[in-house]
Amino acid sequence: RRLDAIFEKHGTSGTWYAHASVGTLHVRPILNLKLNSEVKKMREIAEETFEMVKQYKGSHSGEHGDGIVRSEFHEKMFGIDIVGAFQEVKKLFDPTNIMNPGKIVQPPAMDDRSLLRFKPGYEIDDPKTKFNWDLWGGFGGAVEMCNNNGACRKLRGGAMCPSYRATRDEQHSTRGRANTLRLAMSGQLGANALAKPEIEESLRYCVGCKACRRECPTGVDMARMKIEVLAQKYKNEQPPFHDKVIAYFPQYAPLLSRVSGALNLRNEIPALAKISEWLFGLDSKQRMPNWASHSSLRSLPEANQEEATDAVVFADCFNRYFEPDNVHAAIEVLFAGNRRAGLLTPLDGNKRPLCCGRTFLSLGLVEQATSEANRFVEAALLHIERGIPIVGLEPSCIL
Repeated sequence: RRLDAIFEKHGTSGTWYAHASVGTLHVRPILNLKLNSEVKKMREIAEETFEMVKQYKGSHSGEHGDGIVRSEFHEKMFGIDIVGAFQEVKKLFDPTNIMNPGKIVQPPAMDDRSLLRFKPGYEIDDPKTKFNWDLWGGFGGAVEMCNNNGACRKLRGGAMCPSYRATRDEQHSTRGRANTLRLAMSGQLGANALAKPEIEESLRYCVGCKACRRECPTGVDMARMKIEVLAQKYKNEQPPFHDKVIAYFPQYAPLLSRVSGALNLRNEIPALAKISEWLFGLDSKQRMPNWASHSSLRSLPEANQEEATDAVVFADCFNRYFEPDNVHAAIEVLFAGNRRAGLLTPLDGNKRPLCCGRTFLSLGLVEQATSEANRFVEAALLHIERGIPIVGLEPSCIL
């Protein structure tokens, strides 16, 4: 209550989280540190909170921020003699002051703006975006949601962040990517920085799993940001050919499935595998999924408005063209459960099978993805409005 009163006194409020069970609280006052007036509030809140903690014989640091943020309060907390001992030990082991200078001993002021993320003159250049970022006050605001807490660097538990767990490289963590984007959008990496190789490298291994959206304490959605960055990049240039091969797969797959036997020779003849690597960037050492016949799903019933249907199955691209047995099995399971099931089919007169648009999103081709998604929604809505469930086999396509 006393801390809430301090926040209220300075015209703000705060968020509370972390390990209350062991007496450690993380408290974050809601402040806009781009403004000098808010930086001043931060200092006043810190000083008043410190005095309150000291009154209760608590610690001004339970876990994080011992260096820049709290070191200037050490003398008031520990006394001049102990702080003097800190300095002697530091001088003994680091006489030239090269090991992490300015932390614990001889620290700067905690409100020194040159040390803050938002330095004087900081400004985000928000481009005209493909997605709506109004909830965060713009794309830049969404990028700035990362507060550097480092939850994305954990190696066990949860799913965030798979690329960091594989590489152990900061630039491939959600935090590293968010900071790289922030530096680019604030002009600290030069002009037109979103199109620079450094950005591409940082986002390269993001698999779009959205674990960060769910597990990051501030809800950073790097999968969505990656799509936006790619969309910005490909407004002015063409994507690489081998990337377009994957993105446009749903549009040409119906034709290629008619020559599935010939395509599957790629897995049997090394020379064809080498050619596919040269043309499309597909690793010749890896077997590709075998194409199924274009007629593999013809025997399955289609869901339509005239016939009674209890469930509608959406056959995604991978299962349709490579593992159609999964689609057959899904229909059989539904029939075994007394569900009259049929395949979801397009309504727009285009006989090409439906697609969720996910492959286009992976390359930032938002318009093409939207077009595919609209076809899917139009077809699905007909059944949803009648209370009929849509059953999907691939979560990333149906969710």
